[in-house]
Amino acid sequence: MKRNVILLLSICAFALAAVAFLWWRTDLGVSSAEIEKDARSEQRIPGNWNVAKDVGNLMTAMIFYDESRSDFTVAIYAKQSEASDKYHCRYGGNSGMIGIGIVEFSFEDCEERAFLSMNEQKAVQAVLHKGEETQNRALDADNPFVLVLGADITEVIFYDAKGNIAGDYEIAVE
Repeated sequence: MKRNVILLLSICAFALAAVAFLWWRTDLGVSSAEIEKDARSEQRIPGNWNVAKDVGNLMTAMIFYDESRSDFTVAIYAKQSEASDKYHCRYGGNSGMIGIGIVEFSFEDCEERAFLSMNEQKAVQAVLHKGEETQNRALDADNPFVLVLGADITEVIFYDAKGNIAGDYEIAVE
């Protein structure tokens, strides 16, 4: 009897170890091709809403919005590492500041950050500073925008069509 109990416990321990190993080795999450579908499903976003999105090496950020731009939902997904091919939802919902300004999202364990805005300030250009070097990104003044930028970008300045600074941004650290 004692031998049977030991054998049964050994089998259970081996099975538990095998399940734990497989769980640890399996990269749970969403593939890059499924991120938008997953966000729409998880946050119940209507299929007819538009989306503005940008994809980096580690992060994908999206703003879903209705035709009138009166309602919107945000979704930000990130990978655990560049070696991974699966993304995990890191933020989802509606940040009121995105509706009136620009919000920067960053996460402690992710080197990239995302800038999201419904673009009420009518920004047409983002100037990205990378040390002494600058890069320009064109934006559409009539549409929301999303920028995913690496840690090497030290400053971002947004401009309107007249060359005025199109507003500061709020930082949301998650």
